[in-house]
Amino acid sequence: MIKAKKADFERLYAIILECSSWLKSEGIAQWNPPYPEKRFMEEIEKGKVFYFLEGKEIIGTATLLKRKPDYYAGDPFDNKEKAWYICRLAVPRKLKNRSMGIKILSEIEEKAVKSGLRALRLDIPKSNPFLEMYYTKLGFRNVGNGVLRGTPSLFMEKRL
Repeated sequence: MIKAKKADFERLYAIILECSSWLKSEGIAQWNPPYPEKRFMEEIEKGKVFYFLEGKEIIGTATLLKRKPDYYAGDPFDNKEKAWYICRLAVPRKLKNRSMGIKILSEIEEKAVKSGLRALRLDIPKSNPFLEMYYTKLGFRNVGNGVLRGTPSLFMEKRL
């Protein structure tokens, strides 16, 4: 788990764009339009974007926030506890079906536990039942529903 620097922007944002394009091609209403470049760079500058390696190869990226994302209208989570909100978890498409997302989430969880955090949190669109099943298998549970930027969404949490 490596904190991204400005010099990492292009290769990490390329992963976001690739995933956004693939989701759109599959008819999945998620990440379209892609996350704004300017905001992604700002998150890198604030130390919130990380990337993950296997050997020397980048296997993915994720943004980790200590507070709920600004696009949450409400928040079904207990905000008295220290937690990370996982945003923009993305893996290059060439690495699909190789469990890279599981590896990334495992590294995030390990670091979170060492940092004294009590939970991992994320949101997913209701229109993508694969993600709900995926995260549920990894120990996340649905803690509420909401609408984020016009998209019906689920809020999920994994207690640590």
